[in-house]
Amino acid sequence: MSSKENKEIRRRSMFDQLFDIHPNRSLLDTMDQFFTDAFGAGGGLPVSRQDGKSHYTIEVALPGVSKEEIDLELMDDTLRITVDRQESVINDTAKTMSENKSYLERTIRLPENLVLREMKARYDNGVLKVRFPKRRGKKVDIE
Repeated sequence: MSSKENKEIRRRSMFDQLFDIHPNRSLLDTMDQFFTDAFGAGGGLPVSRQDGKSHYTIEVALPGVSKEEIDLELMDDTLRITVDRQESVINDTAKTMSENKSYLERTIRLPENLVLREMKARYDNGVLKVRFPKRRGKKVDIE
């Protein structure tokens, strides 16, 4: 077997993905996405990103969370998503009450080509969708 055939058969390691850089994404964004995919979202907020032709969309699965418990903060090129939950559980049999508190946070660096002031957010059936339109370049006619 030649070395060329051997390279084609070789399984791709997770680090090979690091060098499959998307042309519209900075190296830091690519590394952030790689480590998020490989090791899971830090803080327990799994994030999915779709880089479409005209929009950039972020989806976060938040089952059991109410809209009022979610906070979005946009600062410069960073989106911060926080979930602050407080839940009271009453046990009538034992005549006790317990309170559970949880706080989750995820900070996402956004690509430079987005129109941030036109951000739209929607929460439906446990999924938060944050959508940004992309800036359009000027179309140039060819003579």
